[in-house]
Formats: sequence, structure tokens, C-alpha cells
Amino acid sequence: GATTSSITVTTSGSYFVTNSNSCGSINSNTINITANPAPTASTITAGGATTFCAGNTVTLSGNNNGGTWSNGATTSTINVNASGNYFVTNSNNCGTINSNTIAVTVNPLPTAATIAANGPTTICTGSTVTLSGNNNGGTWSNGATTNSITISTAGNYFVTNSNSCGSVNSNTINVIVNAAPTASTITAGGATTFCAGNTVTLSGNINGGTWSNGATTSTINVNASGNYFVTNSN
Repeated sequence: GATTSSITVTTSGSYFVTNSNSCGSINSNTINITANPAPTASTITAGGATTFCAGNTVTLSGNNNGGTWSNGATTSTINVNASGNYFVTNSNNCGTINSNTIAVTVNPLPTAATIAANGPTTICTGSTVTLSGNNNGGTWSNGATTNSITISTAGNYFVTNSNSCGSVNSNTINVIVNAAPTASTITAGGATTFCAGNTVTLSGNINGGTWSNGATTSTINVNASGNYFVTNSN
């Protein structure tokens, strides 16, 4: 319907010019114009929480126009188990357009510590052993939060590491504390000063000790001068 010498075309169609006068009308040649649409952006959604712990997933959907996900997938949905920004790119010969972006955050599980002792874990009362290896901010089974602890009490010791995704324990070290030996109390069953040919019975070795004359019985009969005692050992 335009009568100008030229027109600007933005829509598909067949375009020609009709010339008319009192003798009739005639059409020019025809030019067919095809106007392809720009790509349409996808709208993507998450099927659950987008912040979660390692080992879980979230399903993202909405790639309904044959686009490509930012991880390279071309399916309509993807299952995501890694942190990142996810979107869909739709393209055609008229250009490229991205969908909205969904940020996924995957929190790691806690890492277990590995603890070790700096010496024997079977000790005597009054001695200690140092346990170390709490390098990830965990808590020892006795409540301490330091890198190492010095132990003088028997028990099973370990470190617990925790975060929003749970808790995990380290290896366990069993510390054994042995009591110091207990001294025997010995007594004489009669006079400790007497004439040759007589004896006195000493008793009181009830803890498995050794008499100073080498005997290991609970009592000894003494007929010789000397200082007698029991030695208890462990």
C-alpha cells in the first residue's frame, strides 16, 4: 500500500509494486522476505534447595527451547551435584540469549582428623602422653579444642570434626594408666632379737613382692641377723 520509492521491511511476506494508469495495472517482480525471530530465553527453576551437602543433588529444569546448559548438557533437565552458576543459552541465526541464572552451593562434608601419640600409650600413674593431630578445628573427646592434648588419665581419646553437613570422628587412641606398685606392710610374729637356733616369722607379703632374702612367699622364717623387707614392683 506504500507509494514511496522504497520501503523498510520488518515482517515476513511477498513484496511487489503495482503500477497503474488509465490503461490498466501491472505488477513488478516479487521479493519474498522471511523474518526469522530472535531466540527466546528459557526460564529455569530448581526442584529443591540450591544449597546442600556433598553427596546430594538438585534438579534444574526449564530448557524447553533446545538450548544448551552452562555445563554443556542439552537435556530439558539436569541433576547438579557441584557448586556453580547454572543457566541455559538459546541460539539461532539471529543471535544468542541466556536464561536466568541459578547459583548452586555444595557444602563439603567434615574431614576426619588423624591423631597420633608421641610415645607409649600405656603409662604409669604420674606420667603423661601427648596426643596430637587436631588440625581441622575439631573437639577432643575430653572437650579440648587445641591441636594436641597431654593425657594422664586412662580412656579412649578421639577428635570429632563437625560442620553443617554432619560430624565425623578420627581414629581412637586407647590410653592405659597403670597404678604405681603398692608397698607391703610386714610384721614380725615374735621377738626380733633372739638366741641362735631360734626363728621369727615375718609376714605381710600379700602383693606378690619379693623378700630381701629372695623369697616370694607371703611369710618367711628368719634365723639370721639382717634387715628384712619386701620389694613390690610393676
